[in-house]
Amino acid sequence: MKNIKTSILIVMLVLVHALANAQFKEGESFIDGAFQVNLFDSKAKDTDSQYRLYGHNIDVSLGKFRSGTKAVGWSLSNNLAIQKVKSLTFEPKPLQNLGFSISRFWEFYKPLNDKFSLYARPRIGLGYNLANTFDNANGNITTETRLNSISLVANIGAGIAWRIAPKWAIYGGVAFSNPLDVSYSFGRRRDVANPRPDGQYPQNNLRGFSYRFAPDLSSGSIGLGFRYFY
Repeated sequence: MKNIKTSILIVMLVLVHALANAQFKEGESFIDGAFQVNLFDSKAKDTDSQYRLYGHNIDVSLGKFRSGTKAVGWSLSNNLAIQKVKSLTFEPKPLQNLGFSISRFWEFYKPLNDKFSLYARPRIGLGYNLANTFDNANGNITTETRLNSISLVANIGAGIAWRIAPKWAIYGGVAFSNPLDVSYSFGRRRDVANPRPDGQYPQNNLRGFSYRFAPDLSSGSIGLGFRYFY
């Protein structure tokens, strides 16, 4: 009887192991992403002042499983913000913010059963961002700043994946870390409140380099997303 029980236990363990490794298959390709739009419109009742803002954030990831427990891929993102300010005597540039980034990611899985797996996702990326900002006083722009930034970022995410259907899975991120962030910025700041006699504005060139190495871990919030397999 003891040998029979042992044999049954071994068979069950083998079956569980087989199911746990069947959640993802070598050669499966996938796509996921997110799209967010921000719209804002404000108009004062007693004045002719008005402020409008349009913004979006787009993230798309493409990848492929190299084995049942490892996937690799690329992520592309774009952010845009366009503004319209009517009350200021010096109208600021419509383009408030524009950014692009590309990153390479790797995913490592630990199957729990045929539906759920824990995963870790290290990623390294390169990005560019353009920001136009201004300061104003009494409805007049005093300074106008244009800043370009190039950044190199490394981060690690972790969470749980739920294969809800052959073509779909839900991913829940529960931990995140940004151990490395290096950026170089350059641009100019113009003093538009005090033009020179020739009509030109005094300006200062801006340059800066920042480096952040902080392997801290954040948790407590959950981010959910869908992934499509093809």
